[in-house]
Amino acid sequence: EKKMQKSDESLVYIVLVNYHTESDTIECIQSMREKLTYKNYRVVVVDNSKDEKSFNILKAADLGDAILIKSEQNNGFAAGCNIGIVEAQKDKADYVLLLNNDTIIKSNDLIEQLLAGFKTGKVGMTGGKIFYYDYPEDVWYAGGYVSKIRLRAKNRVNIEGIVNTPFITGCMQMIKMSVIEQIGLMNEDYFLCYEDNDYCERIHKAGYQTVYNSDAQIYHKCSKSNPPSSPTSIYYSNRARYIYMKRFHLGNQLALMDFWMELYIKKLFYKGERKEAIQKVFRVIREGLDYGITESR
Repeated sequence: EKKMQKSDESLVYIVLVNYHTESDTIECIQSMREKLTYKNYRVVVVDNSKDEKSFNILKAADLGDAILIKSEQNNGFAAGCNIGIVEAQKDKADYVLLLNNDTIIKSNDLIEQLLAGFKTGKVGMTGGKIFYYDYPEDVWYAGGYVSKIRLRAKNRVNIEGIVNTPFITGCMQMIKMSVIEQIGLMNEDYFLCYEDNDYCERIHKAGYQTVYNSDAQIYHKCSKSNPPSSPTSIYYSNRARYIYMKRFHLGNQLALMDFWMELYIKKLFYKGERKEAIQKVFRVIREGLDYGITESR
């Protein structure tokens, strides 16, 4: 049953994308139901899994009034988010909260604190403080920026209060619906990685700020040990970095040089499937990848 809307509360849609991690999705939603004090929110779960198994598990679980959608095909994280955003648009939501499905709510007033960030000026997106799930005292993200040469997102860990920040991680991004309608949906070219960088850049170009509030807090089940990247991660992260660089930083000669040097070094030293992933990046670029991607996934 749909939550009753209070006249003094904006309608917030929380979008989760599931990819064969239904236990995380279920736990995330349970934490919302147990902790969130904000009443006027709805949850949309977009299942990007390859088969019906995950979807059926989610359908059988107690997800309250969450809307469950099975994507027709997995076109990547941003595409999954966009399905949820479109659902929010249909219901005339005021804000969309993109949240990783492997997160747990820490602060009961999470939504209230994220909304508070929009009151500080012309703000298009807000984010909050993210702690490691396995190391709950340690901060993973507390504001961030994109390095000028590597073009990689860097998470800060020691910022307090409500402050402007150049980069808000896609792990938790609340966006004003009117801004989404102005700049468009998330860019699906990336498939995986850098879609959050892209969205922040587009919000800034439209004249809006991105704001961090340290009182909006969650836990994230990300690895602190940073194990070696899988071939899939190596391929998509390097491919996405190229798209991002071409779209927003084409005049940055140092970034271009760094990208190509790193790619050639990886091609030289990687072995097996990791080497094949880098070779695939070269092949896609050589075949004409510019601002998008057309190869089959």
